[in-house]
Amino acid sequence: MVLIYVLMTVPLKSYWQPFIILAIIPFGFVGAILGHLYLDLALSSLSMFGMLAQAGVVVNDSLVMLSRHNELVAEGIAPYGAIQAAATSRFRAIFLTTATTVVGLLPLHSETSGQAQ
Repeated sequence: MVLIYVLMTVPLKSYWQPFIILAIIPFGFVGAILGHLYLDLALSSLSMFGMLAQAGVVVNDSLVMLSRHNELVAEGIAPYGAIQAAATSRFRAIFLTTATTVVGLLPLHSETSGQAQ
């Protein structure tokens, strides 16, 4: 976690913004656990790998949005307006990143063999 924090401070040029991104990761884990409970699936080692992959997607999407926000603030846009503009301008990139990851993991999720589950 410390290494991830250090690596994010460089492109963001901030010491507090990586904390925002790292604070989002637990929400993804909670969503994955609730999904397992809803689908009545046991948590397995492959589930844990999936959660780690999902944490990577969350961090990547957050970096994309926050870096655009920083660019807009540097251009003189107010922070609240910058976050709205960043969300609308980066929606396609964030959506496609998430969708391709979900579609890529769908065959593994829908596998019925005991080893894959």
